[in-house]
Amino acid sequence: MTSYNRKLRDYDLEIDEEALAKLIAPVDDLERALDRLGVWDERSRRELLPQLERAWHVMRVARVTEKVFGENVRLAGGSVVNYIILPSHNEMPRFTYDLDLGWRKPARSKSEVLEEVMSANSRFMEIGEAVKIANRNLYILKHDVGRDRALLPFVIPLRYPVLMRYTGRPFHEYLEIREYEVIRGLRRVFKNVTGYANILVDEVLVEISFGLEYPETLLDSHDVFGYRHNAIITEPEFHVILKLKPVVERWREEDILKYLHEYLKLALDLRIARYLDKRKMKGYLERELRGVNLGEVTWRLERSFRALKEMGSNYYRGASYTLIRARKSLDEVIEDALAVVKDMIGG
Repeated sequence: MTSYNRKLRDYDLEIDEEALAKLIAPVDDLERALDRLGVWDERSRRELLPQLERAWHVMRVARVTEKVFGENVRLAGGSVVNYIILPSHNEMPRFTYDLDLGWRKPARSKSEVLEEVMSANSRFMEIGEAVKIANRNLYILKHDVGRDRALLPFVIPLRYPVLMRYTGRPFHEYLEIREYEVIRGLRRVFKNVTGYANILVDEVLVEISFGLEYPETLLDSHDVFGYRHNAIITEPEFHVILKLKPVVERWREEDILKYLHEYLKLALDLRIARYLDKRKMKGYLERELRGVNLGEVTWRLERSFRALKEMGSNYYRGASYTLIRARKSLDEVIEDALAVVKDMIGG
């Protein structure tokens, strides 16, 4: 047996090509998303493909968790708002590349939740939502031990490796494959299945919180890529308050410059409030901010957004805001955010 064949056998290049094909973001999906978002300029379309590919994977992780965990989890956070709810109102998403989940089953400890989450990885393989490449399983949840130490005791950080065309590390670096013959063999497989030989590996960040009871609702809608989601989510009205609460509670005049980017993300996510029940949001705001009167909320946000307007334009030029920036200036974003807050508090 030749050295080449021995190395190939050692690494097992047999790959489920059907599973592999559906784990790569189809270019047609990305192109249709650009059509839905009304992006027609060819240069802009090319430049947006890397961000859309990452967003596609975030939404795919959401669909997989809906399928595997069912009613045990709720979808939460900015990905649901930006890739499902806002586009349904003809609003442009801001790009966000992580996924927040809430664990709905009673749990006494982080290890209890983590054990159940990790055991689901075998289910991913069974239903064709994961693939083995050179003896390594990809598209499975991995506990991010390093980040875990820095997070709250009721939050579990996970990483979910995904195969990419535009961003990430070369697959052989991520999989720690050093033998050129093996790399060449895998490139042939990737080229045959995906049309791309030099596939990259990136990771979607997933955070699961547990022990938190939030108002919920059932979502039955399509994301910006056209895929249907039927899942339990944090009620959008309460999501708005969860965004407002930390900004208002920790507000200090001397810290304004430190949080300019947070103010920008808040202003952009407040766009959803235009389409929600303002009376309900006001009730949640009064309940969650017991030590701050509503007039103080408006005053603090006005000071924060004024600083953002004067000194935060560099943040707004970031790639995450490309789609929104094509429609609205930073001044317009801030004015809209303040208007919706005042409408909510006065309603």
